[in-house]
Amino acid sequence: MPANANEQKQKTSIGSAEAIESLRAQAEAKRAENEALSLEDAKQLKSEQIRNEAIKSGTTLAPVPIEDLPSKGMFYPDGTRIWISAATLADIKRWSSMDESDMEDINDKMQDILESCCKISFGSESMVRGNWKDILDLDRLYLLFAIHDFSFPPGTNDIRVKLDEKDDVLLKKENVKYIEFSEKLMKFYNPTKKCFSFPVKKTEAFRDTDGKMDIYLPKAGVSMWVLDYMKTCEQRRDNYDKSMIQYASLLIKDWRGLNNDAYYKLIDKTLDWSAYEWSLISKIKDILSNAVTTPVMKYKDDGGIERETPLVFREGIKAIFQQSLDIDL
Repeated sequence: MPANANEQKQKTSIGSAEAIESLRAQAEAKRAENEALSLEDAKQLKSEQIRNEAIKSGTTLAPVPIEDLPSKGMFYPDGTRIWISAATLADIKRWSSMDESDMEDINDKMQDILESCCKISFGSESMVRGNWKDILDLDRLYLLFAIHDFSFPPGTNDIRVKLDEKDDVLLKKENVKYIEFSEKLMKFYNPTKKCFSFPVKKTEAFRDTDGKMDIYLPKAGVSMWVLDYMKTCEQRRDNYDKSMIQYASLLIKDWRGLNNDAYYKLIDKTLDWSAYEWSLISKIKDILSNAVTTPVMKYKDDGGIERETPLVFREGIKAIFQQSLDIDL
């Protein structure tokens, strides 16, 4: 074989090896890049893609992956789907009138946004029609952030979370830690009923729930009814069980058909409870209440160390849907 042919063959062999090695290096670099992409970043990227696709297609609704909700979708009927729309000028006007010192008004304004901007449907096998009132209280804040992100282009009306008097950090809904269900608690999750089912001492008091106490994550519609009931009683100066009212939303499965008679029947059922059952529901309420009312946000400091901070908005909760101003006030 001529010398130049051997040289050419050697070059080809070396070239192929180099090409393979180059491809391998590129693949390794891509893999490392993908691993570096945190779960939160991946969710944020997916949200941005959904928003962009909705805008390009001209649709006014964008789907919210139910598995991304704080509840992970575990407490909704199988096949549940949720869509959001951008907040309108009328929505922002109502939101801007919020009294941030009044928790009731804050709650009302949150409900207004969800009613206007959220659509929910259950699976084809469901016998009921989905309604924004079916949204879990646990998922409300996440959905508000999702509606904000869909309403304002990235970088135009960002929400800042306060770290201290001088420093703040950009809020990303994917980085907010709303709740973490412990392994102990999840042992009592009932995938058929979409709730927690706990064993009790007085099983005869729970005959209609297979001898167990079923605990539901509060829905917006249930919480609204309970609050309205309490307000009505206070306005009329009627006596009502203030202890029971704290637990009611955990024991009511659905807001549909909920009225005074249904509530009084629930109260009657609890008359047979022992101290054990009341202690049980008290413990569960504390676990869920702390999770819903004290969310924190994860962030990385200047040194790249991951930290957590309470979810305190730099400009108050109204900043979620208030337009950023061009002047310093």
